[in-house]
Amino acid sequence: MGEEIESGVVPIVNNNIDFSAVNDHLEEISNALTPSNKTIIRNCALTLYANTNFDNNVKSPVHIAKECIDRALIIANELKDRNLLVD
Repeated sequence: MGEEIESGVVPIVNNNIDFSAVNDHLEEISNALTPSNKTIIRNCALTLYANTNFDNNVKSPVHIAKECIDRALIIANELKDRNLLVD
């Protein structure tokens, strides 16, 4: 933090994000899954979220998190269809 990017602007990082809505969304989705599937989907969603570039994104952090969860579920469904994820 504090490093200038090429344009000379220092990006502002908001570390005071309330993730309760994201956790509620994730818990609601994962309630019907087995414990191992929940772990896979949570880890995938967290990885997608952690690799998001927030500096050039107009979406809110909560909206981005929900999209990451949805994408993690898409991956899980593909794994399930290929018999790589247990029901």
